[in-house]
Amino acid sequence: MAYKMKLNSPHQGMSYIWNISAPVGVLGGLPNMPDDVELVQRLIIERYKRVPPKTPRAGGIPFIQNATGEMDVQTGVEIYWAGDHSKRLDYAETISPARGGAISYGTGFWTIAYLNSKLFTHARTVWENLPDLCSPMLKHALLTKTAP
Repeated sequence: MAYKMKLNSPHQGMSYIWNISAPVGVLGGLPNMPDDVELVQRLIIERYKRVPPKTPRAGGIPFIQNATGEMDVQTGVEIYWAGDHSKRLDYAETISPARGGAISYGTGFWTIAYLNSKLFTHARTVWENLPDLCSPMLKHALLTKTAP
């Protein structure tokens, strides 16, 4: 279940992130729990509403419009688009939970932390009030479950 993860040390004013509890992505065998998928979708939707990507997409590839909580092709495209393209393809197709109260692992950022950071930087009020934009199930999880 998605939750609020406190950061051990704040990152550019962010003292926590909205985190997923299990990997989300297109690979077979991933749990793709509805609240985790919805959180990823919501972070992407709200970010693109405020800051469109700098690199244009090929014609006909739309941006995700609805946070349904269901893993689908459009969400898979968004996950790949947001991921680190220097990683092996199977890693670029998955968003893993951030761990240990940190936004990064070694030299890389957790993609979920990157999505939080982008929305925080460009629309802090939206990021802070993100639970209000979510389904009742996800809102409840984000507002009641906190982990260090």
